[in-house]
Amino acid sequence: MDINKIKFKDRNIFFIVYDFDFLSEDEILNYIAFAIESGVNVVSFFQAEYSDFAFINICRKIQNLCAVYDVLFLINRRLDIAQIIEVDGVVLQKDDISIKEARHILPQTISVGLMIEEKYDEKKLVLDDVDFIISRFDISIKLPQIPVYIENKLAGKVVIFASKHKSKNELKKLLENLTLQNS
Repeated sequence: MDINKIKFKDRNIFFIVYDFDFLSEDEILNYIAFAIESGVNVVSFFQAEYSDFAFINICRKIQNLCAVYDVLFLINRRLDIAQIIEVDGVVLQKDDISIKEARHILPQTISVGLMIEEKYDEKKLVLDDVDFIISRFDISIKLPQIPVYIENKLAGKVVIFASKHKSKNELKKLLENLTLQNS
């Protein structure tokens, strides 16, 4: 098994933070710290409204926070910034560059995953060299070598989109239920 897939082996709760531009940088960091302390073990971050400078700055802070807790840190779509700060991985969507092109650009140490946000013919999915998949629905395709994180799943590998769980109480309750299910 590829080292980039092994990184995800025992990581069951994938947390995607995006569209939090209404929060200050400190509030975002506190929210992520809360999620990590509650059991999240993979964090992905994306803020479209940030300048490159601001995005790099906050990503470095999130990366440092994740390193303290041995949590993987990924960013969505920004391969250039992924290289600059040497994140653990990137999350691409179907309309982004291909996994093959991303592999050509990125160092081998950076994992590359695919987010599937809508149902479409699974036979047409190009999964060559993908290290993990995030899906908003339960996909029927069996991928024993590729970790698949599914939204609204109660056990196994789960993805949480933080924008849907903006209050800490709501997030805490969800994470407590997932932790119980995964123990």
